[in-house]
Amino acid sequence: SLTDCLAVGSGFGYYSLSSIFITEYKGAELGTIALLANIFREMMALLGAPLIRKYFGKLAPISAAGVNSMDVLLPSITQYSGKDVIPIAIFHGILIDMSVPVFVSFFCNL
Repeated sequence: SLTDCLAVGSGFGYYSLSSIFITEYKGAELGTIALLANIFREMMALLGAPLIRKYFGKLAPISAAGVNSMDVLLPSITQYSGKDVIPIAIFHGILIDMSVPVFVSFFCNL
């Protein structure tokens, strides 16, 4: 359903938290889908950072990384977008990190 898709998409790459929330609210099947979707998002952002930067601009890898822009993908973002985007990436990661429980719970309860 649309709300299930929105709940999975609201994980923003935070696979450890969003998949647990979705499993509790909607069941193990959708929780597994959320886990895999978030892992694939992280992998695509990591491997695709140079292309994302080239075609969509220097802030695009931050957006593609989601919550991982502040930790796992920060070295990759720094390498392809420059050191000047580090504060933006960290702030983005923290902001998305705080929004995941809110959005996932909201969409799971609709």
